[in-house]
Amino acid sequence: MFKQSSSISKITRPKLSAPIERKRLFKLLDSAGKKPIVWLSAPAGSGKTTLVASYLDCRKLPCIWYSVDEGDADLATFFYYMGLAAKKAAPRYKKPLPLLTPEYLAGIPTFTRRWFENLYSRLISPGPSLPKRGKSSPPLKKGDTGGFVLVLDNYQDAPADSLFHEMIANGLDSIPEGVNIIVISRTEPPPQFSRLLANNKISRIGWEEIKFNLEETERFIKGQGSRGKGQEITRQLHQQTDGWAAGMVLMMEDVRATLVPAHVVSGTGFQPVKTGKMPVPPHRGSPLRNHETIFNYFASEIFNKTDKPTQEFLLKTAFLPDMTIAMAEKLTGLVHAEKILSGLNRNNYFCQRQAAQNPTYRYHPLFHDFLLKYAHGHVPPAELNKIRLQAAHILEQSGQTEQAVKLFMEAESFDEPVRLTLAHAEAFFMEGRSKTLEAWITGIPPEILNSDPRLLHLAGICRLPFNLNESRSLLERSFDLLIKEKDYPTAVAVCGRIIETAIYDRDSFKAIDLRIDWLTGIMKRKGLTAAAENISGNILVVLAYHNMNHPDILFWLGLTEAAVQKSTSTGEKLRLCNYLMAYYWFRGEFNGMTRIMKTIGPLKKEVKEIPALRLLCILLEAYYAVYARAAAEEGIALASEGLEIAGTAGIRIYDFWFSWLIVVAASSVGDFETAGAGLEKVLAGAQAAPRWQQADIQCLLGSNALAGGGFGEAVRHFRAAIDLFAEVGTPVNLALSHINCAWACLWSGNKRSAVRHLLLASQGRWANSWMCKYQGLLTRAHLAFGKGDAAQGKAMLRQGFAVAKEHGIITALFPWNKQVMAVLCARALDAGIEPEFITDYIRRHRIVPPNSSPYPLQMGTKEIISLKRGTEKWPYPVKIYTLGKFEIVKDGKPVEFSGKIQKKPLELLKAIIALGGEDVPEEKVADKLWPNVDGDMAHQSFATTLKRLRRLLGNKDAVRLSAGYVTLDRRYCWVEQPT
Repeated sequence: MFKQSSSISKITRPKLSAPIERKRLFKLLDSAGKKPIVWLSAPAGSGKTTLVASYLDCRKLPCIWYSVDEGDADLATFFYYMGLAAKKAAPRYKKPLPLLTPEYLAGIPTFTRRWFENLYSRLISPGPSLPKRGKSSPPLKKGDTGGFVLVLDNYQDAPADSLFHEMIANGLDSIPEGVNIIVISRTEPPPQFSRLLANNKISRIGWEEIKFNLEETERFIKGQGSRGKGQEITRQLHQQTDGWAAGMVLMMEDVRATLVPAHVVSGTGFQPVKTGKMPVPPHRGSPLRNHETIFNYFASEIFNKTDKPTQEFLLKTAFLPDMTIAMAEKLTGLVHAEKILSGLNRNNYFCQRQAAQNPTYRYHPLFHDFLLKYAHGHVPPAELNKIRLQAAHILEQSGQTEQAVKLFMEAESFDEPVRLTLAHAEAFFMEGRSKTLEAWITGIPPEILNSDPRLLHLAGICRLPFNLNESRSLLERSFDLLIKEKDYPTAVAVCGRIIETAIYDRDSFKAIDLRIDWLTGIMKRKGLTAAAENISGNILVVLAYHNMNHPDILFWLGLTEAAVQKSTSTGEKLRLCNYLMAYYWFRGEFNGMTRIMKTIGPLKKEVKEIPALRLLCILLEAYYAVYARAAAEEGIALASEGLEIAGTAGIRIYDFWFSWLIVVAASSVGDFETAGAGLEKVLAGAQAAPRWQQADIQCLLGSNALAGGGFGEAVRHFRAAIDLFAEVGTPVNLALSHINCAWACLWSGNKRSAVRHLLLASQGRWANSWMCKYQGLLTRAHLAFGKGDAAQGKAMLRQGFAVAKEHGIITALFPWNKQVMAVLCARALDAGIEPEFITDYIRRHRIVPPNSSPYPLQMGTKEIISLKRGTEKWPYPVKIYTLGKFEIVKDGKPVEFSGKIQKKPLELLKAIIALGGEDVPEEKVADKLWPNVDGDMAHQSFATTLKRLRRLLGNKDAVRLSAGYVTLDRRYCWVEQPT
């Protein structure tokens, strides 16, 4: 019956009932508007809200009117309601402003700045706007509008210790031309606004300016019914109230007894009584500040002068913060509620009317506080609770859920808050308003909360982004209660949440082993597959991290892949794909990553305008590029784009991984400058990072030390990573760290330790990861060749590259030293091991043929000959055949000349070869090709022809010119030589 948006009154400006135009203050506001922010501060009842609303009407300024209250302590609530206001103010923008969901929590300042920038861009009108700040304001012509104004009313109601003030200060830091902010408060700007004050961005208007002067008081009295009589009354009223608007309304009761016609107040319940004397003001020279005195005035001058039915109406409706006529009638049973409310509003009796299609009314805060205090002192507790419950149900029906919950709590009817919490939890989580939901839950008595597993479940979810230990404790208590109640479907969901805490924490996976075993067992016994689809990805990724050997891991894999196909939510699909990508990486099943990317591809357009999902999509693309395709430059570009979007949107949860990918990709192509910059970003938050992340950082530092030749330092870093991964319980990471440490020990001269680390890595069947097995086998091959056992070395190579080919592992094995892979690839080519795969691997990673053995092992004569034969089979970017027919082969394909033959570039190539191919003086080549041309012209011809030759070969590094000597670089260009 009363259903409406609960946000209407919060974001709707008051409708005024014939206010007087205070032109003096309008000009002051015009002048103050030269700065972006106007701070209006004066005590309650000073007419601040009426002043600003009438000013906006007079100047025809479009606005968003936002009423601040204690609920805004949950920042997500502010962004939710302000987003609704923005949609209402600028309906041409179809895309809503983002909600403050958990992924933004690590970067609230950035999110706030970007959010307000987006808001301001929507509010700036394409038509006439405010003049540039600092300039005088020309008068508006009829039909013109000024710039947009954002009003924050009742700012003092925001809790003093809330982050709300810092958030608002950040949002108001960069207000563009065409937008002004007016803050209405009973207090001065809080300390968080000191930067804005110091930067001269705030104009302040206080009590001395806002209070009524004598002329305005006279016009006020005329507005109440006087027609020019009573100048002495005007003077006395002004003197005794010192221009305080609320005081004038109160004291006008005696004036109204003789000056106001009876029909003005008839039907409102008010009975003017002539007392014969003017009330004595409680405080002279400044506005009333003592609430007790103010309340006494309300009692004597307004409340006590009404009939009993009206008094009951006022006391009951005080429990409706915002009410329609229908709501007031429902609560009070009075059919003439409209007469009372409209009469109060029309006569400025502390009742505001909100300008909405279905008008709502709100008592002035002073009057509202008085009525509530009076009710608590004069209405029996049982009757008071009855009113609260009635009002709460009416508020719930009208959509004002938060106010309803508050009244239910005050009435100690806790079944209702429990019901509303459970009913609205999903919507509040989607809106990012978990703090509000948590406040409801914590308001429920502990004996109720601790006995209700559903509430404990929700409380655990609320705490998940903020305190993992508290979240896990609440969820475990919920789980235990559900098991006692034998509510297994819900227990499955809660168990999934408990396991999810391990995904975020990853400080120790060992504690959740029993949970996973229980979950798998109950699903198989009870057939609860459908109940577990939403959490299947959580279980899969935890098993990938913690126990790839788990006997049921393929069951969870199948369930997750099925959930991806069934899901109709883009966000849910991406979340599940993220878990699948992690699983396939740990498994070393890169062909699986390729399949997942085919699912992600069509989703990219859908998430383009959703920053959080767009970032996740970019992260998955970057991972795939770096690890599954060896496309380092593409991976760096994607990761850099992700960091840029994250900075703009204020979403910092993926920064570590974007920076990580930049380090790995840049190192793999020898771009150590870019890798170093990425490493600095990774290290920036290392101290506060969880243990699993610290272990990953130690691996990066170890690889960085290896690249720089710091073998001892690398050993220390890898051993630190081993200790941390063992503590956390991640076998795949542990095995890979042992393998890396084996290389560091080997190169530091400690072959025995290298063998020991390799043995430790192989325990547990290489953690059941093809990646670990592949890297371990190639490391064993290197050790076998090093000790002269070519047969074992080839056997290990054959097994290792067979694994890589079968599972699509194209990852750079040792990005810190490609010379190792160059030697292993050359030996594999000589032995005929997977030549096509090896060729593709070499080209993807741009590995150049080996020119010496890797440090520190030496090779015998037979091994050197074998290596040479392998390099002859090397897939050079350019191969030149000179015996018989002269032929150029580029990337395995003969170069075919169409049209005009490149005669001069070919002559230059043949001349370089004929003159030895290495360190050939430019002069000799020029003499052969341009014998009759002078020196300068010959040099110019040589330079032009060399450029054409490089273009012909398709590789600028194949022909190198240095200090006047030209060389065919044997790393990129192979030339057939006579045997």
